[in-house]
Amino acid sequence: KFELFEKYGDVICAVSPGGVTIYVGSVEVARQMYERRNDFPKATKVYEYVRFYGDNVLTLEGAEWRRHNKYTRPPFCEALHKVVWDEGVKQARAAVNVWSRENSGVRVGRDLRVISMNVLSLSNFGVALPFDCGSETTEHFGQKNIPPGHKMSYGNAVNNVLDNIIPLAIVPKWLLRNGPESLRKVGLSYDELGIYLKELTQNGERATTPEKENLLGSLVKASAGDGPEKGPGLDDAEVIGNAFIFAVAGLETTTGTLHYAIMHLALNPDAQDWLHKDLQEALKDEDQDPSRWEYERVYPKMASVLCVLHETLRLNAPHTHIPKWTADKCQPVNWRGRECLLPPGALAYITTTALHYNPSLWGDTVKGFNPQRWDLRSSSEGTPVKGAFAPFSDGWRACVGKNFALVEMAAVLAALFRDCSVRIKRQEGETQGMADNRGKSAISSSESYLTVMIRHDVELEWVRR
Repeated sequence: KFELFEKYGDVICAVSPGGVTIYVGSVEVARQMYERRNDFPKATKVYEYVRFYGDNVLTLEGAEWRRHNKYTRPPFCEALHKVVWDEGVKQARAAVNVWSRENSGVRVGRDLRVISMNVLSLSNFGVALPFDCGSETTEHFGQKNIPPGHKMSYGNAVNNVLDNIIPLAIVPKWLLRNGPESLRKVGLSYDELGIYLKELTQNGERATTPEKENLLGSLVKASAGDGPEKGPGLDDAEVIGNAFIFAVAGLETTTGTLHYAIMHLALNPDAQDWLHKDLQEALKDEDQDPSRWEYERVYPKMASVLCVLHETLRLNAPHTHIPKWTADKCQPVNWRGRECLLPPGALAYITTTALHYNPSLWGDTVKGFNPQRWDLRSSSEGTPVKGAFAPFSDGWRACVGKNFALVEMAAVLAALFRDCSVRIKRQEGETQGMADNRGKSAISSSESYLTVMIRHDVELEWVRR
């Protein structure tokens, strides 16, 4: 977290035969790097592992990034957010009906991935999937359903690709298709997901209607030149590459953040009660049936839910670093009243964990879960120092799907916690304190793969209020 920077200083320079690497825990320096995009371009080589379906908005810089950004940013609009909100509420209600069954304990990690995958399936591709895969009726998509012409379901292909990102990035494709059975399964997942994405791209333009927005349909239409944009669009490989990023990278981010939020609320009953009471007040004039919550009316009332999400993202950002580099020349930065030169070719990692855990920025309660710190209704302290909060990056290269993700996660949490409470399920012979310690251990032992996530899940107990 912040301890290393507290000991050695808020900017650390590591020099080795492989080059110079700078770790930035100073909000002053980080802000300069966010704002000077040409001087500190994104270190795109760090993202080579997510370009195996094609170049995309995450893996590019300079003119090519600007071209991709021109076509990938417009689809993230209010019409799409409405689709995301409605589907997030629907999926969460279906999930809580399963989770809150009498005496049942559930490990929610995998189910949260199903929820996020289903929301992305509808918002990205226009295909609706049920939370309960036993009721799948679609001919093409599903968690378990294998459509004609495929050897694996879409859900299994996505899960296997997510779970094997590193082998996919480093193992030659011929070995994935001809090696041991374990590698052949990974290779099959890669091939199958590629086929699904290609088929969806070919059908994408037909999937979007004025009443039902979806991201891929808008992307295909814009890249074909139907929009007001000028200049070359995206070719098929680039559309597929961006479809992969939106369908998979976004899936891990929302899944992980929702998991952390639920765990923090389970471990902090006072914060959970505050959230519940605020939701009751915010929704008192709304329909009792969540499926009738209108995005335009209800989402602006989700102040407490967004406080929970921001505090979760502060404590458990999906990525620990934002990779930059100095390109081919020295770059000056102002640091503590003096100008310092960073050498050419140096990697510069803006360390989000250091910024998020710096007590001089967040106060003495920096390590605790305190969503009320973000509540602007009761305090002006909810606005952090510019550049100090960067779970979605910041500046020119901030995540294009930030609002999309917040809307989805707010919909899910609101639907879960309006009527239910959650706690760590006690094992035989345990006190609640002992069970909570297991929950804290699950959070502290998080592992970074594609994103930082809870990898050792614990059972939760959901109770209707």
